[in-house]
Amino acid sequence: MITLAPELQDQEILAYLHQQGVVLSSGHSNATYAEGKAFLNKPVQAVTHLYNAMPPMHHREPGYIPAIFEERPYTSIVVADGVHVDFTMIRLAKRELGDKLF
Repeated sequence: MITLAPELQDQEILAYLHQQGVVLSSGHSNATYAEGKAFLNKPVQAVTHLYNAMPPMHHREPGYIPAIFEERPYTSIVVADGVHVDFTMIRLAKRELGDKLF
């Protein structure tokens, strides 16, 4: 498993790693909504540390987080203690991701 910012990688690199059996996880990504929709589950199978170092959701530029909620890859939250990530945002992630949240 490797965590990387997929929008900064060439498709050839992502495809090669995936073909070698490496589980690709997106982390500290500044991806747009469209970029996320293009690579989540194709071949990026997971997201590391939801919300951490990601742009916030915005009504005109939804950003990466709504793409994660729609594509539902396996996703982790760093320190789900209500301090590092507010419980409201943890509940939102659980509602959107269900069993895919860890």
